[in-house]
Amino acid sequence: MAKQRKTADKQNEIAPLDITAIVQQAELQDLRLLTCACRIGTLTRLPSDLAQSISIQEIPKDDDPEALVVRATFTIVGEDVEGQDGIRVEASYGLIYRITSLKDFTQDHRVGFAQVIGLNNAWPYWREFVQSCTARMGLPPLTLPLVRPAQLRFTPSQDRIMNKANEPVEKKQTKTTTRKKQPRKQSRKS
Repeated sequence: MAKQRKTADKQNEIAPLDITAIVQQAELQDLRLLTCACRIGTLTRLPSDLAQSISIQEIPKDDDPEALVVRATFTIVGEDVEGQDGIRVEASYGLIYRITSLKDFTQDHRVGFAQVIGLNNAWPYWREFVQSCTARMGLPPLTLPLVRPAQLRFTPSQDRIMNKANEPVEKKQTKTTTRKKQPRKQSRKS
């Protein structure tokens, strides 16, 4: 009886989409900063609770059948003591991939590639931007954690990104939003 239940549960599981074939044919042709902004209120140190949102979109490019265009948008917001935006850092990156037989792949493959590989390629630029901006604002530099694509899987039939624990990160195909407390350095008073 227990064995039958385990078999039925396995049949109901949704397998992550294998994007290996599209990854093997892809070359990153261009990566550039599209927009950026940062704003600080009256903060003298980083808030203990920072919210981060991530949006990854695969943008169709009808005039070039071998190009896959990805837009990665990142935002970090921290509130001050009055509940207002004490700090806000945001940036969007455009990535263009050259894929020799893109027409052979489904929309799910293209979106899965954008979500996993696009995030992986844009993340180091975002990390550097956040660290540089917070330092230039006179705050302790904020170092974001590494993102490892092996921790994310795209599950097309559920239209969401799954983390390593098989939990949805977001229920929309083109967006991933997480709220994390970011580590901050403690400042010492003299």
